[in-house]
Amino acid sequence: MENKRLAHNIDEMSESVQGLKDIGDALEVINKQQGQSVDAFRQQVEEQRNILAGMQNNLTAKIIDNLLSLAFGADQNDDQIIDPKEADDLIRHITNMSGVQVREDRFRAAISGQPADNVID
Repeated sequence: MENKRLAHNIDEMSESVQGLKDIGDALEVINKQQGQSVDAFRQQVEEQRNILAGMQNNLTAKIIDNLLSLAFGADQNDDQIIDPKEADDLIRHITNMSGVQVREDRFRAAISGQPADNVID
């Protein structure tokens, strides 16, 4: 009788051990997947950073292109020099550009009487 009870307990423990092994295997699979997910997430973040850096470079290039277009457009007498009245018009146009802030006094001092292509410097 005692042997039967021990045998039954051993069978139950064997089932429990097998169940724990199955749980351990499942946890190991989940852990590996999470590790892969974290690696994939890190890679996606890095790719997004690179895309953002490229977008910022493109935006900077577009702003510079717009500034040059505005500067040459402001040169109404085509002498390639930005006089004070042309500087007023240029500052007004630049101020209207989205995302661009102008320190008017410093900008005016830097461009008045200067060649139009010096606007970028």
